Amino acid sequence: AATQVTNASLTSRDWVVTLLERVAALDAMTGLNAMAGLAPDAVLVAHERQPAANVEAVVRAIVAGADELARLNPLFRGVADLWAPLKTEGAKALEFEGVPLHEGARAGYRAAGLLA
Repeated sequence: AATQVTNASLTSRDWVVTLLERVAALDAMTGLNAMAGLAPDAVLVAHERQPAANVEAVVRAIVAGADELARLNPLFRGVADLWAPLKTEGAKALEFEGVPLHEGARAGYRAAGLLA
């Protein structure tokens, strides 16, 4: 049975780790783990009406917890390398199919020192 996280006291980092632990428990990525050399795009999407502060908190938690994410699931190994182009290409480096980064994501990457 699925459980729902509703505890408002959870930090953004706790929320991200809880979500990833649930995905790992489902073993939903086993097939991808076995595919050497395959690097699927993983995109976390936030609706433009989502408050910027919430999106920023999640981005900051993911960036700060990159090592822990890699420990929880091998697909996250090297995730920090995906952020390197932000320093040279700006926000466009992470824009997919012409969809701009959410203002909260931009703020989160700036706070992490990844985006000017």
